[in-house]
Amino acid sequence: MLSPEDFVVSKGKGCVLTPESFERYLQRYEEWMGHVPGGRESTWRELLRHQAEAVKRFIVERGASHPF
Repeated sequence: MLSPEDFVVSKGKGCVLTPESFERYLQRYEEWMGHVPGGRESTWRELLRHQAEAVKRFIVERGASHPF
């Protein structure tokens, strides 16, 4: 979990994570992306990739979406 101490505020850059906190965040993110959600066979990363590929196929093969 992040806390206020994990951030620094600087002019021109705004509010950013400290280098150590950013590294910790990336480690947790990678752990989460490699996790297999309950009842599934694919990781979050694989599920997102499949969704992106499905959107690409829809756009390339069928053109823009017109839901109405």
